[in-house]
Amino acid sequence: MANENNGAGRTDMSKEKHAGDRHAAWPRGSVAVVVIAALLTSGAAYAGSWVGAQAQLKGQAIQRRATLENNTRQKRANVYRSFLNAANNYAVTTASIMNSCFDKHTCTPDLAAFQKARYTFQGALNNVYVDGTEAAVLASRRLAGSLPPSLGFKPMQSFTLTFDRERFVSSYQSFLTVMCREVPAIPRASC
Repeated sequence: MANENNGAGRTDMSKEKHAGDRHAAWPRGSVAVVVIAALLTSGAAYAGSWVGAQAQLKGQAIQRRATLENNTRQKRANVYRSFLNAANNYAVTTASIMNSCFDKHTCTPDLAAFQKARYTFQGALNNVYVDGTEAAVLASRRLAGSLPPSLGFKPMQSFTLTFDRERFVSSYQSFLTVMCREVPAIPRASC
């Protein structure tokens, strides 16, 4: 029986000791420490998520800008190529009419082809004005100045065509230089 009492007493004492240990681990003000730790953890989590969200928004803005720049370059590439093709066609058609009628008293030029070339050139010129940069617009005007007027031009029974071939070639090259600087994502050094 003595052993049973000793064992029972020890069990009660160890329970009291553990209960006392528990109270010693939680000193006064420990609730405030836990609340402050929770607030700091929550604040750090919020700040971290805010920083992450801002980085994601910035990344999306950079991606949108890159996409817009790429789309703009592609659109300009198409507009500039169409302009140069239309200018070349208008120049060839004009020169063809001038050559076929050179020193002849009577001449029957292909006015339908001339009108089509003129109309196509004017449309391409308009597109450069809308979608091109300031440098492209200026270069397109110089090139257009070397060709017969294209806006509102109405050929009649007799008309005079002028075509400055040297100015056309020089202006064409100038426009190519503008195109070389603006269209590629990374222009060549020689542009």
